[in-house]
Amino acid sequence: MDFKNNKKKQLSDRQGVSLLMVVLIIGVILVATLAISQIVLRQGRVTKGAEISERAYFAAESGVEKAAYQIFKEQTDITTYNLSGNLTNNATYQVNSSDLTVDVKNPDTGQEITQSQPWQVALSAGQAFSLALDINGATYPATLQIDRSGTQPSDLIIHSWLKVGGGDEQVFVIDFPYDLNINSARFYQIRINNRSAGSETYILKPTSPANAKLPIGLYIKAKGVFFSYQRTVEGNFPRWQKFGI
Repeated sequence: MDFKNNKKKQLSDRQGVSLLMVVLIIGVILVATLAISQIVLRQGRVTKGAEISERAYFAAESGVEKAAYQIFKEQTDITTYNLSGNLTNNATYQVNSSDLTVDVKNPDTGQEITQSQPWQVALSAGQAFSLALDINGATYPATLQIDRSGTQPSDLIIHSWLKVGGGDEQVFVIDFPYDLNINSARFYQIRINNRSAGSETYILKPTSPANAKLPIGLYIKAKGVFFSYQRTVEGNFPRWQKFGI
């Protein structure tokens, strides 16, 4: 009788241990499943967030490119500039006049180009330099003096046109220094050719008014938005370049 009772007790104990093991295993599986689910969900949110952020970034880039086209190709006035639009994916972009910054700093020194700190442009043999004074709404000096440090054979070609109505004019100069009197109703394109076999340095100095600065480019900042994500992109558009003749 005792033997039978012991067998039953041992069987019952084994069944209890097995049930406990099953419960523990199921618990571990559930915890692991929940942990993996959390990781997958979190990764999905990160991926989705990166995709949305990227669309906002591309919208901001589109705003910069469209603003640059309107300002430099259509000569839109930067003082009253306002641009907003949307892409086919419903991302939006916006650029206002407060997002536009005229660049008046010497690219070599980082200092503002003024009468006391003129811009010295070094050109090697056979190299040319071009500067466009064509940012509508920028404050240009009344007089810009263009000179050279040496006596190397050089050409100075100044092309100008009315902001409204054309009226093209071109001046060809070989004598330095030259004082360019800037008419606020016109745009200008300045080109300097170093025709010598040696290097030459040319000096661009705003001389009037005394506190004048020389604009040489424009920074355009655009805001892109897609859902709750916002990205900002800034582009630098220099209006000068060096190139070979």
